[in-house]
Amino acid sequence: MDGLHGTGTTTSRPSMRHVDTVSDLLKSSDHNRRGSAGVVGSMKLLESYQGMHAPFTQEAHLLQKTRMKKDCRQLKLLGTLLEKKGFKDDWPPRGRLSQQMSEQGNLWQKIWNDAPALPAYEQKPLLDPFQEGEKILHYLETLRPHQLLEQMVCTAFRASADALHQPNFGGLKLMTTKMEPLYHTIASTLKPLQTNHISGNSETTEDLRRLRVIFENVEKLLTLAVSLHRKFMQAPCLSEAIFTDHQNFYISSKNGNRVNRLA
Repeated sequence: MDGLHGTGTTTSRPSMRHVDTVSDLLKSSDHNRRGSAGVVGSMKLLESYQGMHAPFTQEAHLLQKTRMKKDCRQLKLLGTLLEKKGFKDDWPPRGRLSQQMSEQGNLWQKIWNDAPALPAYEQKPLLDPFQEGEKILHYLETLRPHQLLEQMVCTAFRASADALHQPNFGGLKLMTTKMEPLYHTIASTLKPLQTNHISGNSETTEDLRRLRVIFENVEKLLTLAVSLHRKFMQAPCLSEAIFTDHQNFYISSKNGNRVNRLA
């Protein structure tokens, strides 16, 4: 953004907004300042006393596991270096950088000075879509069948759990107790899949069947809970009582059938 490297220190960090299209930039509240998402309230730069602008930024992309691990290692290394140097002059005078941030060769100053003052739509993309696409295709081409099955099954159950958490059931207590352990149940049940030692005699298949039954029961209860909430929105206690009675009847009926089978 033009003027990003100008003189003046900000009083605080503005909130960032993402740019989706060039038309968003044209509709910006300040057309004379490219890449600006608008002035941040009444905040001013300390030295020039000009209005502080919040820039449009590139939208963050999803990272691959290997890239995330690499970034974590770099951040840990940076943290270690800072700990070794120690923090000096933690409370500098207003409008000035601390001694550590002012030292020659400071990493943050180097990044700031090397970064070109360009609006987001003229900056180099954070990721090359063609290169990332080629990586994905190569990954799928070299992926072994059992690894693909593991990812498909885990993704399907996780997506189902996310979908079940979307409807509004009015916070029915009994329904909440059914929903809360859902993600933990998925994690514990699907953990054997990560060992990549699935066989026909394994208990994994039976565990997946049980997990499917759990999801079916939760979905049926959720359908009832959402329906009661919509019908008795003005009487939440009534919907809570009906739902509890239904669940108690369901449990007693299930136990009765089990006793009959054992008799």
